[in-house]
Amino acid sequence: MLTGKDNATVKRYAALLKDGKARAAQNLFLLEGGRLVADAVRAGAELEAVFVREGEQGRFSDLIAEIILRERARPGAASVGGVTVGGSDIGGAIVDVPEIGASDLGGADAVPIRRRVVFEVAETLFSKLCDTATPQGIVAAARIPAERPYGGGDALVLDGVRDPGNLGTLIRSAAGFGFKDVYLINCADVYAPKAVRSSMSAIFNVNPHIIACRPKPACHSERSEKSQPCADPCHIERSEESQHCADPGHTERSEESQPYAFLDGLKRQGVQILVADMDGADVRGYRKKGPVAVIIGGEARGVSQEARGFADAVLSVRTANIESLNAAVAGSVMMFFLNDK
Repeated sequence: MLTGKDNATVKRYAALLKDGKARAAQNLFLLEGGRLVADAVRAGAELEAVFVREGEQGRFSDLIAEIILRERARPGAASVGGVTVGGSDIGGAIVDVPEIGASDLGGADAVPIRRRVVFEVAETLFSKLCDTATPQGIVAAARIPAERPYGGGDALVLDGVRDPGNLGTLIRSAAGFGFKDVYLINCADVYAPKAVRSSMSAIFNVNPHIIACRPKPACHSERSEKSQPCADPCHIERSEESQHCADPGHTERSEESQPYAFLDGLKRQGVQILVADMDGADVRGYRKKGPVAVIIGGEARGVSQEARGFADAVLSVRTANIESLNAAVAGSVMMFFLNDK
C-alpha cells in the first residue's frame, strides 16, 4: 500500500491534476470515479496506473478484474501476479510489460520488466490524487490518445473556449451528435480534470485536435540548434526549417492566421464551414449539402475574426425572452439541428 505524505509515486501522478505541462510531458491525464474509469477501460484506453483508496478494493473488485484482464491482453504483456480480486488485499496488481527505454536488453533474451498497475493508497494520501471534494475511491492515469487525421464527416471547432466545464459539455454533445473530430484553438486543456468530468467519458469517443495553446511537451524544450523537431504534427514550429503537420486538414496561410489554417484543408475536402453567431441566420433553415464544421467561440469574445474569414455561412440559435445562450448550450443545440441522424 502507498503511504507517507511524500510518497514519490503519488507525487508524480498528483502533478497531473493541476499542471498541464506535466500532462503534456508525461502524456497522461487523470480519471476520477468508477464510471469514468470503467468507460475508459471499455473504450480501450491505456491505463498506466490505477489507484484505489484503502479499504475500497472490494467495492471496485469487478472493475479491477476487468482492468487486469485487459492489461494482460495488451501486446507485450506477459503475466499478472500479486493480486486477489474481490478479497481483502489487491497487493498491487502487477503486469509484466516491456518498459520502453527502460532496458537495452533485446532479442530472444529480452526480459519483461515488472510494472505495478493497481495500487492501494492510504486514505490520508488518496485525496492528493483527486480534484473533487468527495472522492469516489478510484483514480486512473490514462495515456493521452494519439491525434488522428480528420476522418470525414461533421466536425466541431472550438475557438477560445476557456471554461473547462463548457468545453467538456461541448465534447459530450459532439460525441452524441456524431461530430467525431473536435478542433480546439486556444481553448482550456481538454485533459484537465473538470473538462474530462464534464465530457462524461465522451473524450474517448471523439478525435481531439489541439491546434494551439497547449503546454509544450518535452520535445519542445530549448536544447540546441540541431535538436530534432517535435514529432507531434499539431505542434507547428514557426520557422523556415520547421516541419509541418502531415494532416491534410492542417495547412498554412500566414503567421497571423496559422492556428486557423487547418480550415483551408477542411474546405478543400468539401466541408462547409459554419460560424455560430447570435446575429446569424436561423440554423433551422440551413440545408446541409455535405459535411460541416461548426465553429463555436468562447463566452467573452465569440468566434474570432480569423475564423470568420473561412465561413461559408453564419448561423444562430434563435431564442425567445432571452438575448442568447451560453456557448455550451448554443453549440449543443446547433449540433442537434445539424445532425444527420
